[in-house]
Amino acid sequence: MKHHTREIKENYELVDILKNAVVCRIAINALPAPYIVPMSFGFTWEESLLIFFHCAHEGRKLDLLDADNRVGFELDTGHELLQSEKPCDWGMRYRSIIGTWIITKVVEPEEKTAVLDTIMRHYQYKGESPHYDEAILKRTVVLMLTVDKISGKEKCQ
Repeated sequence: MKHHTREIKENYELVDILKNAVVCRIAINALPAPYIVPMSFGFTWEESLLIFFHCAHEGRKLDLLDADNRVGFELDTGHELLQSEKPCDWGMRYRSIIGTWIITKVVEPEEKTAVLDTIMRHYQYKGESPHYDEAILKRTVVLMLTVDKISGKEKCQ
């Protein structure tokens, strides 16, 4: 990291970014260039950070993940344009996280439901325990990203 003063080192600050971000972008290995997909997500961070996604049961993303499930990810929040009299002094206030590792499919029905509940809570679902239509649940793929490497960065001014 070029500007070490912008590095976020505390896990509680990284959790704050995760709580406030609304999209997580995953970069999947695809030749000749990575395939980047913005996704809705939920997360837990106990012994390690797990990020959860859901998607349809077919498509390019899943085909690529079946071939290579190593991914990179990025999420950000707190955006504010910083203007200046000089064009080269403009900038952006932000807080971001990047990281890597492995995505796997969650297949057990009870575990899939628990993961979907986690995603719903991330987006402030206010009802009691959500009900998922059984037919839709069968067609929904639930993914779990087990994070190995993570770094946070912020620009405040």
